[in-house]
Amino acid sequence: MHTKSLEIRTRIYGGISHPDVVASHSNIGAVYDSQGQSERTLEHYHKALEIDIKIPGQDSPSVSDSK
Repeated sequence: MHTKSLEIRTRIYGGISHPDVVASHSNIGAVYDSQGQSERTLEHYHKALEIDIKIPGQDSPSVSDSK
């Protein structure tokens, strides 16, 4: 369901960096983490962080929480 949500949110926002897309990547990463799939977990967490940095900027409190 999280993957479907990511697909929908990416289509809605047309590739624009948006907090909802960050949330989807974080949710997918959390599922992979619970399954012990570290490589896939990091892939989605890094993507979420990459997008999050674009939204408010690297010095934002939300970005520092992700590091």
